[in-house]
Amino acid sequence: MSEPGISVRVLVTSGTGGGSGRAEHGLALWETVPHGDRSFRILLHTGQTGLTLSHNAGIRKLDWTPLGAVAPSHGHYDHTRGLLVRGRKNSRPCVEAR
Repeated sequence: MSEPGISVRVLVTSGTGGGSGRAEHGLALWETVPHGDRSFRILLHTGQTGLTLSHNAGIRKLDWTPLGAVAPSHGHYDHTRGLLVRGRKNSRPCVEAR
């Protein structure tokens, strides 16, 4: 259940196909959380391949530049491997390890 003002968009799951969207085993959720007069964007999980993630984000016209965090809850391939492909498409890394 979402709190008022929080939006969650499903980008990758086995059920996001249909229409022009693609489906694959795995999960990726795009969350927008309002904070004062701004909003914070979180990518929770990244799916299995990154190709479905990029495609479905593209048809939804999501802008990657204000992405504040990538947050996989665990390291299974079907929740994290999308980082590999998504990172290659950016001119800058989408994740920085310190």
